[in-house]
Amino acid sequence: MSNLMGLDLKVDENAIGQVVKTVIESSIVEALGAKDQLVEQAVKTMLSTKVDEKGQKPRYSSDEKYNLIEYYVQKSTQDLLKQLVGEILEENREAFKLEFKKQLSSERSISAFTKSMIDGTIEGLDNYWTPTMRISFSKNEDY
Repeated sequence: MSNLMGLDLKVDENAIGQVVKTVIESSIVEALGAKDQLVEQAVKTMLSTKVDEKGQKPRYSSDEKYNLIEYYVQKSTQDLLKQLVGEILEENREAFKLEFKKQLSSERSISAFTKSMIDGTIEGLDNYWTPTMRISFSKNEDY
């Protein structure tokens, strides 16, 4: 059907495939019964399917930590909290920056940092097999 009476009637096969797929899917839904039953079955499946902490079906039953709906509720809550904390930090960026600088500049913080650095250096040099020491400074554009 590419040329009919001098007209070029090219049809996109992908578009036809998508239409056919949609028609088949809706026919399957109708053949399976009422939509309420499908929704009920989907919820039952989500409640009975056990997943690991990544939301995947684990290889071992001992890794089945959550049912699928618990996983999605927890993930959605975590994503929302990350977003909210990010917004709060961004809104108060300068105040947090000043407070961190104040806390890290205190005598107590400097003493703790110095002690940690000295202890780490001594511990690294006490290792008879591979004594190593690495000191690096990176340029920070914020200061």
